[in-house]
Amino acid sequence: METQIPTPEERGVDGLEPDHMLPGQFFGALRSQAGTSGERRLMAAVLQEGIETLQKTVHATDPEGREAFCDALAWLRARHDADLFSFTTVCAVLDIDADWLRDALLRRVEARRAEGKRPAAPATPASAPVVETEEIEPLRRCG
Repeated sequence: METQIPTPEERGVDGLEPDHMLPGQFFGALRSQAGTSGERRLMAAVLQEGIETLQKTVHATDPEGREAFCDALAWLRARHDADLFSFTTVCAVLDIDADWLRDALLRRVEARRAEGKRPAAPATPASAPVVETEEIEPLRRCG
């Protein structure tokens, strides 16, 4: 039995459906769709690597991790890139709505970055406000 990724029409456009899907469900569906073509399997692997890199490095503080995050984010954001392995091309080959997936991933990255804020130690007086010591770097700085 072949698992299919629902089209935007099948998902509905009313926004009532959750954006949650397990990686195994998503990439399993891609692998089963890509089963007949080496090129499609390669495209699915490129998409999987890009998404996993984005998720693994979202809170990176080391230079290599930050660079990997910014590269993955730039790859995701590029809308009119005609390269063979651009996000838009990969999604088109795999019959995935690139704009929908891009928006969902960017929302997830923003949420994960917001979760990473850490408040400073409380000031001496108990009534003093808590100040954010670690500002979350805006995503726009990566591109």
